[in-house]
Amino acid sequence: FKTLEAGFEAWNRSDIDAVMESFCEHVVWRTGAQMPEIDLVYEGSDGVRRFFKEFTDPWMRSRSRSRT
Repeated sequence: FKTLEAGFEAWNRSDIDAVMESFCEHVVWRTGAQMPEIDLVYEGSDGVRRFFKEFTDPWMRSRSRSRT
């Protein structure tokens, strides 16, 4: 749970490097079809970084948090 919470905290700081520390280099990120301008699958660290950029570019700030 601490790893997940640290990931949310990193996301809220816009610290993508810290977020990426919780993923292996061969990560596969699946988004679903809810966001038509976002790819369905991003592969590897570079792919997930690209997802974060594409997802956040339209927004000035994005916040997430875990429910405890």
